[in-house]
Amino acid sequence: MKAAFVLRDDTMPRTHFYQELLQAAIRNGRFSEGPLDAGTVLFPAEEPSPSLNWPRFGNFPAAFVRGSYSATELAKYSSYTARFCSIPGTKCVFNMSPGTELSLLMKDRPDVIATELNLLWQHRLCNARSISMPALAITPGDPHADQPRDVFASFRGFRSHPCRDSLRALHNGRDVICDVFENRPYAAGIDRSKDSYDQAYVDLLRRSLFAFVPRGDCNFSYRLLEVMSFGCIPVVLSDGWVLPFDHVIDWSEISLEFPEAEIPSVIHRLRTVSPRRVAAMQAAIREVYTQRFASMAAVTESLFQEIEHVMAG
Repeated sequence: MKAAFVLRDDTMPRTHFYQELLQAAIRNGRFSEGPLDAGTVLFPAEEPSPSLNWPRFGNFPAAFVRGSYSATELAKYSSYTARFCSIPGTKCVFNMSPGTELSLLMKDRPDVIATELNLLWQHRLCNARSISMPALAITPGDPHADQPRDVFASFRGFRSHPCRDSLRALHNGRDVICDVFENRPYAAGIDRSKDSYDQAYVDLLRRSLFAFVPRGDCNFSYRLLEVMSFGCIPVVLSDGWVLPFDHVIDWSEISLEFPEAEIPSVIHRLRTVSPRRVAAMQAAIREVYTQRFASMAAVTESLFQEIEHVMAG
């Protein structure tokens, strides 16, 4: 497979996420600057949709390195995507905004591979040419750090979905810590580009064996990669979410998933996981996070492998 970026338009807004993705893709061995041929997958040189506010949680305007996002820009995104999709050849279109169901919009386009931040299984059933993209860690840790895990399971975050109320009910103040807030008092202070984080969240993940990854306003979660980066075992609580890069990652080896309705019994079920399996999962998490998510180069390589899998049918 070869990859090339086409349709540059300097009037389009661009985020830090897409800027780094472009740079990493260009450094990848699959990138081609030569004449395009039938085996080249085309990627948009501009961002077809804004990637939320990574790496500056709580400060959306600062997520952009060029331009900004507004209601006026919404039409520009739609127009740009339409122009890109009119180009002949196999194309990969990004959607890092959970409000647009790109995989459904492109289900009748065999020439388009759709990548989604918030991909659901019902969308995958409608469009097998869809790829689940990761929400990159805003608060990254070191998965190889060796530290005691005196907290059995934890969560710290905003009350953005009823399943988080169920998590709050699990809190015992000892080895199960579930801090659920009614607002986001710390949000604007989280900035990956400035190494500014919620220190209580960092300290909690460093001490945790299992870490809950519940859905919020949408099914996807930044927490998935964040808890992996701290070496915690993710406990995913998000009905219907297709986990990132599921064609090339066996998530059953590195995470546990439970229906949201079963949250009240989840601690009991976690305590039945054998020490041997816990150790195996911890080792696999460190390997997968490093290989697939620890850098934009790793993310890009994983994305290209996903595309190759989808193209192979």
